[in-house]
Amino acid sequence: MKSAVILSLFAILAVSAAFAQVTDDFNITVTCNYIQFQLKEADNVANYITWPIGNVNEGETVEMTTGSGGDHVYVNNESNLALDFNAYSESPTPTACGYGTETAWGPAAAAGLDAYLLELGKGEEATVPVAYTTITATTIGGANNYYTTAAGESYHLYTQLTTPTTSTDGCQHDITVYIVAVTP
Repeated sequence: MKSAVILSLFAILAVSAAFAQVTDDFNITVTCNYIQFQLKEADNVANYITWPIGNVNEGETVEMTTGSGGDHVYVNNESNLALDFNAYSESPTPTACGYGTETAWGPAAAAGLDAYLLELGKGEEATVPVAYTTITATTIGGANNYYTTAAGESYHLYTQLTTPTTSTDGCQHDITVYIVAVTP
């Protein structure tokens, strides 16, 4: 019986030793890329919706105006990382207006027959850009890069548009400019 108690005691000690353990740990720290920006009017108050140019001559170049009351766009970058800002545009066939043959316009490296020249650039509130980037893309996949920002950096975006040198219609054309923010 004495040996059974001793064996039991050894068995308990052996089982206790088998359950002894040591632990260590590590932390995971991760931040998701947060991409958000807004297109605001020049004074950074209301959302920017349209640039109503009105009637212009064929081949005429129109540029957005400066100042807090100007018609340029304030790009409010609220992202937590650097971003490349890209752009593309499209201009579908207008509705029938009775002046010529309604024809879609497209962006090009130079204004031409039913082709407009669209240029974007970063300026300051009181000054237009010293250089513009030509935007010829018509899809998100081919979007042209026009500016790179740091995290949280906002800027004033100016557009320069040269209308087609020859147009097959006298209708109102709507050009939609898409701004795309991507990580560099």
